[in-house]
Amino acid sequence: MTETHKIKADHAVLDRKEFREIPLLKGMIDKAYKQLVHQVVAIILWSLEL
Repeated sequence: MTETHKIKADHAVLDRKEFREIPLLKGMIDKAYKQLVHQVVAIILWSLEL
């Protein structure tokens, strides 16, 4: 999946202070965002099949 947006949407999970404070998580924020987007798309596609 290729990201086409220039600005990432706000999400409560990604706004948590842990993503800014814990070095290991700082490097994972982009991957976490992409996984959230992937899940949202999967849910939308699944709902369209109903």
